[in-house]
Amino acid sequence: MRRTALLNGLAAGLLLSIMFVITLYIGEINNNPSLASTIGNILLMASLSTIFFAIRNMRDRLNGGSISFNQAFRPAMIVVLIGTGCYTITKNVYAFVINPNYIESSINKTIKVESEIIWAEKDLSEEDKTKRIKAFESNMNELKSPASFFLSSILDFFPMGLAIALLCSALMHRSASTKGIEPK
Repeated sequence: MRRTALLNGLAAGLLLSIMFVITLYIGEINNNPSLASTIGNILLMASLSTIFFAIRNMRDRLNGGSISFNQAFRPAMIVVLIGTGCYTITKNVYAFVINPNYIESSINKTIKVESEIIWAEKDLSEEDKTKRIKAFESNMNELKSPASFFLSSILDFFPMGLAIALLCSALMHRSASTKGIEPK
């Protein structure tokens, strides 16, 4: 179990790290955020699929075709935790070691885009728009702290990974008594 979960977790972490680097390169250097988003989402789905493959491998090869929810959830969470760890390390090393200006430039771009969206709203007064922009700027500036950025990096993947782990564990559950029954 541990070997399967570890290998799938490392595959997820590698895919997530590659996703970060590719989307960073395409979005920042080539200035093509829509392509970066598309490629990032494809790699994100591929990394989430490693959860399914870990559970399926456990069920079919190691457990003789049956697996309980608990037996499925444990390796799924190992995959999620390793994938999240690899992604978080990659993103934080880039942000604090390789390119210390990354956080500042990302915050400024996000504030600019959000400000344009707020100013485009027709049903808000100018005072309300200004208040919302100031509140958003304040929230975004909290990411400059290493602890906040680290936590935000974890929250990029972990909640979605947890949801997929729960879903796959529930769907892949198969008891020994029903493993030979095929739907007609």
